[in-house]
Amino acid sequence: MPDIYAMPKSQITEEQLLQEVIRLCDERGILHHHDDRPYRARRRGKSEAGFPDLVVCGTHRAAFIELKKEDQRSSRLSRAQYVWMRQLQGAGETHEVWRPSDLLTGHIARELDALNQPAPPPTMRDRINREFARAMAAPARDLPADRNGLSDYLYFFIPPAPSAREQLVP
Repeated sequence: MPDIYAMPKSQITEEQLLQEVIRLCDERGILHHHDDRPYRARRRGKSEAGFPDLVVCGTHRAAFIELKKEDQRSSRLSRAQYVWMRQLQGAGETHEVWRPSDLLTGHIARELDALNQPAPPPTMRDRINREFARAMAAPARDLPADRNGLSDYLYFFIPPAPSAREQLVP
């Protein structure tokens, strides 16, 4: 197998990226699962369209990973992949899209190392982002029907910036 780190990122295939991520997981003792049945067999089978390519689980956290090539055309998420991403993030799970550039910059290695580290306590911003992702992933029937109700709903997550007058008052 060629040295993936010496290759231009545009020439690294999704399969090569997958094999390198699995090797990095094995080095760190991180459990991983990849459904390696051919795409057509998965479509005819019971697996859901759009489910992430790889599930990795460290000692403290787990993540769902979608692997993509570096080029523009094939690096976009499909509609089904986007739905899975929003649902997983809404449920508080980690979902990331990794490309060859992430491997070459060391981002993937850092993320895998973090799976074996205790997570820091969530900040207020983390909680707001998680609740906002959960609200955006909710079916439309769970949100208020009128526009004013929706803005009141979002106000809970994103308070308005103080007005210029409020900023001037000591």
